[in-house]
Amino acid sequence: MESEPEPLSSIAEPKPVIVEPQPVIAEPQPAAPPGPEMTPAAVDHPLDDEQEGADLSSVFPESVRSAPWFRWTLIGVTLTGFLLCGGVTNWIMHAVMDADADRWVQQFRQHPTVVKQLGSIERGGYSFTGTLRATEEETVVFFVEGSKGQGELVVTEFGMKIPSVVLRMDGQKWTLQEGVAGPPPEEEH
Repeated sequence: MESEPEPLSSIAEPKPVIVEPQPVIAEPQPAAPPGPEMTPAAVDHPLDDEQEGADLSSVFPESVRSAPWFRWTLIGVTLTGFLLCGGVTNWIMHAVMDADADRWVQQFRQHPTVVKQLGSIERGGYSFTGTLRATEEETVVFFVEGSKGQGELVVTEFGMKIPSVVLRMDGQKWTLQEGVAGPPPEEEH
């Protein structure tokens, strides 16, 4: 005989299992030794400038500081840093200012005084040392070389509506463009 399947209502529902939490007992750890009290006075600042005798002795041991290679390495790294900074600055200044130099040289290439004194212009560029020597504010100096010699275009723009441009060559000066004082004209966009 076949047994009949049990009706679904007769299957017992599972009872929830309740688990009560058990207390966790931590094993005692050995006590850490007491550390030094951390107050501003207790903290040693080896590079503090106000401390007497603050120098490289607190950073590098005597055996390293007295080695000749250490001194030369320190000097070499310092000089390399200065040279790189100066070289990069000089390169950026020339890259930016040479475009400005081309504009000024092209503008005065056919000026009668320039043609008479320098001949045909072969090249021109930004003069870093000439600009540093300039005594007027907002003055930029460009070197120019022509078939008859070389000179400098001195452009002064401070407080000028129209910049003043002077050609300097062999201790002489020729005014190529007379500056006109006043606010610069608004640029058209």
